[in-house]
Amino acid sequence: MREFIVFVVSFAFISVCIGLALSEEMAASAGDPIEGSYIVKVKDGFSSENVITSLSGKFSCVKITRRYSAALNGFAAELPKEAVAFLEGMDAVEYVEQDQVMSIQPIGIP
Repeated sequence: MREFIVFVVSFAFISVCIGLALSEEMAASAGDPIEGSYIVKVKDGFSSENVITSLSGKFSCVKITRRYSAALNGFAAELPKEAVAFLEGMDAVEYVEQDQVMSIQPIGIP
């Protein structure tokens, strides 16, 4: 009986250690930021086209790379830092987040 308890405790400890190691690895590879590329989430009830028009009228170097309408109301764009600050100050904008490359790791033991 004592050997069984030692086995269970050892197994639980090793499982926790492996889980912590995997979670640290996953957190470290959460995503590689794409320099100058941002996702802009426009608040519900506001038009992303109006936000784009205001942004383009103030900054000539803005490049809209994608428009979203199904999953969220917003767009992706290549923006200078000044344009990001401008968007963050708009009432119609919920948030601005730097775009990033995401990847998944195969599950299994190598």
